[in-house]
Amino acid sequence: MLLVDEPGALGDDEAARLYLEGLRRLEAGDFDGALERFIASMREDRALDDEAARRTCVALFRFLGQEHPAVAARRSEFAGALYV
Repeated sequence: MLLVDEPGALGDDEAARLYLEGLRRLEAGDFDGALERFIASMREDRALDDEAARRTCVALFRFLGQEHPAVAARRSEFAGALYV
């Protein structure tokens, strides 16, 4: 995974750190942990890499489906982060 292998590609701020940690969690199959980090990254800097954290959350929600425990746990948190 290119971004994980080159962590400086997005910068070194907190939003980038959280986003990269989300990618690592996603790669490890930890969907809940990944969503948690992506949402935290959105709260820090929603515009980071053309809203990559938001777009990744939406993709995960669609991939996992509404009944997946990680989606159920993080959906309202995601919605809250959109309007901060």
